[in-house]
Amino acid sequence: MFYKYYAEVAHTAALPDYLPDREQALEVMRPGFTILDDMTDLPTVFDQPAGLIEQAQLLVMHHGVRLVAAHVLGSETYHASNTVREKSSLPIRIFTDLWEADKFLDVLAGASDAQSAWDGTEPAPLG
Repeated sequence: MFYKYYAEVAHTAALPDYLPDREQALEVMRPGFTILDDMTDLPTVFDQPAGLIEQAQLLVMHHGVRLVAAHVLGSETYHASNTVREKSSLPIRIFTDLWEADKFLDVLAGASDAQSAWDGTEPAPLG
């Protein structure tokens, strides 16, 4: 699954269809799916309704995500993403290059043992 945040979404006061739309997309996914998450347009401070991101993460985990490969541009977004990772059990690896993130997910999909590609115990290095 590919997901891209847009700056306009970050400053919207209400997103009534956000969770239902996300749920609809996740219903067609099989457990073990991955997400390539492009966060390059997401500011480090945004005005989304409280708990919305956490609810979306719970939905993703409930549907059996294997890994989220998050593409960020700089250290501020990296630290914000890493904070999200630390506060939840969302399996996330952070990249500064979209194609490296995509390539990593390809390797992960082809690995017979997920541990051989990534053990999920550390914030992944930028790169």
